[in-house]
Amino acid sequence: MHHFLIVIMLATAPTLSANTIDSIRIPTQNDKSFDVVFEKIIKESNSYKDFKLITNPDLSIISTAHKAEVAALNNSIVDLEEKLNTVKNQLDKELDKIKDLKKPSPITSDMILMYGGVLGLLLLFLIVYVLKNKKLKDVAVSQKSSLDAIEVEFDEFKRSAMERELKIKRELMDEKNKNKQH
Repeated sequence: MHHFLIVIMLATAPTLSANTIDSIRIPTQNDKSFDVVFEKIIKESNSYKDFKLITNPDLSIISTAHKAEVAALNNSIVDLEEKLNTVKNQLDKELDKIKDLKKPSPITSDMILMYGGVLGLLLLFLIVYVLKNKKLKDVAVSQKSSLDAIEVEFDEFKRSAMERELKIKRELMDEKNKNKQH
């Protein structure tokens, strides 16, 4: 019985195909999705009892729409995979940066230059301080020796001034005593 239905379908297919081709519109640019094309062909195809009759041109249209849909999906999958790989690479770079922050960094030429410059400046300030301190010490020593010499001279002047004063007082006393006696 099953073979009988197939033979009947094949025998009536040429007469039905003319009606089917005229009644089915070829999908436009907007109707290119596989689902839309498939639904239109099912709705617009002829029925024979419980079977839908679909002609070869209709199957070709479905096949073309299906291939286009699969190609579009494959393209979107490739694009999404590329985006995913890009995001993964960026994430890996950021993770590497974070790991680098945790690692103790080796001494680089920049660090040597920076710390060498700081130590050089500190050493320069120390040398300038020591030289100024030495110069100030020399000045202080020379002024102290000058002060000591002035003090010695002043003490000598003071002693000589006292001797003169005493000498003058004695002379004055001697003159007073002479005047009293006379």
